[in-house]
Amino acid sequence: MTKRSSERRSNISVAATPHLSGRARSDGYSSPIPRSASAPLHGDNAGSVAALESSEALPGYLGSTSYSAVLAENGSAIPVDAENEPESAISARFTDALDPNRVQPGVEVLRLLYDVTIFDLLIGQYYERVRVAVMPLRIIEDVFSSIRRVFSSFNAHDTERRLHDLAIRVHHNSSKPLVTHRSMTFEEYSILFTGENSRWEAVGNIFAIAGMSLMATPDNDPILTQGNVGYSKDEVLAQTAEASNICLSFCDKAASANELLAFLQYNDVMRRTQQYGDAMGGEPLDHAIAGLDPSGWDRSGTVHRVSVVRLRFMLAIFREEALEIALGQPQGDIAEKSK
Repeated sequence: MTKRSSERRSNISVAATPHLSGRARSDGYSSPIPRSASAPLHGDNAGSVAALESSEALPGYLGSTSYSAVLAENGSAIPVDAENEPESAISARFTDALDPNRVQPGVEVLRLLYDVTIFDLLIGQYYERVRVAVMPLRIIEDVFSSIRRVFSSFNAHDTERRLHDLAIRVHHNSSKPLVTHRSMTFEEYSILFTGENSRWEAVGNIFAIAGMSLMATPDNDPILTQGNVGYSKDEVLAQTAEASNICLSFCDKAASANELLAFLQYNDVMRRTQQYGDAMGGEPLDHAIAGLDPSGWDRSGTVHRVSVVRLRFMLAIFREEALEIALGQPQGDIAEKSK
């Protein structure tokens, strides 16, 4: 290849990709990346780095991955070495940034847990009644007993301050991911969200489970009338419902996405279903009953979801009767014979 042809090919390559040269194209487009920025960041190019960091050379918004723009514009607000930053400094910075409107509701939730002393009895009663529980008993026992141990260290004259500090601490814990690994023991796992490491998604399960248990507890149950303290079932039920809702509202950070939050969401839905699922009464219920015929079908002919269930049940009865006829004269219930 001759020297002239080599130069011609070089000129063609540059002309075909004008945007890489840093010069304006004929269609008005110019590269947003300075030519000096594409060169190695050392040696003679040190001046280009200084220019990029100066306020006159801010790169501006270059898309969702414009890290240089974030560092140049907000460098003073970002810790240089967060991994080696003292825990006290991290906590102080978190406290300064925490919304005060989230602190007081947290204090109220913890105060309810501090004042009402029957939650452990309600939780124990719940696990005695149910056959299958989503949240293992050992986990919820550790959550409750550990926070009661924290309460036991409070003095009467500084309870309010300690509750306030604990609420901030729980907010701080809940802002950090729950890091687990396969080789950790249960004790290592439990300590991540109990005691001083308590998290809102763990505390919320106390109220959700206690609320479900309370709905199946009679008004005169010894749990509600223990000692000299009398608890109103309706009042405690309303308080546990509100506390469960508050804890769920605090779990709006990405760090709260863990199995404890899944337990809380499930238990809270079950609590709501039991508390409000049969809440329709009075005139609406009387109106609904008046619209049924003597067999329980809707007089207007409307097919509801429960109508399909009833039809399937009737078909099951017909099939059982047909099976009994095919097998001969029935001698008792076929379901009893199958046992």
